Amino acid sequence: MTDRRPENASAETSTKVNTTVMFADIARSTNLYTRLGDQEAARLVVQVLDVLASTVRSNGGRPFRSKGDDLLSTFESPDDAVRAAVQIHKSVRALSTPKSGSLEMRIGINTGPAVLIPGDILGDTVNLTARIADFAKAGQTLVSGQLMDSLSDPDLGHFRPLGNVSPRGKTDHIALFELHDAGELDEITQTGPVVKTGIFRQHQLNILFQGKKIRLESSLDRFRMGRAPDCELTIDHTLVSRYHAEIRFENNHFVLVDFSTNGTLLITGGASHLLHHGQEVLRGRGTIFLGRTGFDRNFEITFHTDDDP
Repeated sequence: MTDRRPENASAETSTKVNTTVMFADIARSTNLYTRLGDQEAARLVVQVLDVLASTVRSNGGRPFRSKGDDLLSTFESPDDAVRAAVQIHKSVRALSTPKSGSLEMRIGINTGPAVLIPGDILGDTVNLTARIADFAKAGQTLVSGQLMDSLSDPDLGHFRPLGNVSPRGKTDHIALFELHDAGELDEITQTGPVVKTGIFRQHQLNILFQGKKIRLESSLDRFRMGRAPDCELTIDHTLVSRYHAEIRFENNHFVLVDFSTNGTLLITGGASHLLHHGQEVLRGRGTIFLGRTGFDRNFEITFHTDDDP
């Protein structure tokens, strides 16, 4: 599948609809090509996308388009979208092999108005759903507060409130909830009751680099740092790897993870620690230097957590 739109689409052929939108993305898909090689990885990705499309259709949905490792679909019923998400996670995990490693999906679901054109669907609801999927971690389904309010059967799953987030490019906050399969409730250590839209506290990590202030929240999937232009924080230095390190939110903490050749220097609490293909919880205040940039203030990344303003 390719990300193509009809060249002859026009305003005359568009239709405004209220719909439920799902983005399902293969987590860590680029790692598959490293582990399996191009041909075998491509075959597996196509197999996963076929499972996604089949599951969407069997739950009353309509697949639209893919950019190679994800699928955009719509549903008339929010309940059907939730059922499909639960099935997708199970079906894709079943395709995992010792060689491929665990196959996991990141799914975002949202409800709202959109514009239907021949072969595609567009609009703010679609864009926001993609942002929600970006927040999801591997194996996780996140849904919006608006989706929650639209469910006719809230017992389809168990929904844990994650808090309010402000997606990139948006000024308003949206409430996010994590969906757990009701059939797997015994495996969940803490699941709240279904809660309608509200405001919940999130952990925050504040970063300062070359005068640029960045705030990370606990809905974070990953914040990549390195020389590559598609990193969330690009640092142009010859001793910095393309994808040098990243920050994740795991087990109620922000965690710094190093993937680099030259390591990452973490300074916190008056002590220095060189990470090399390792990870460390970020607490309080501290400083990060990627690679062997030494103590060059031009490449200093400072941080503080929300419990140490």
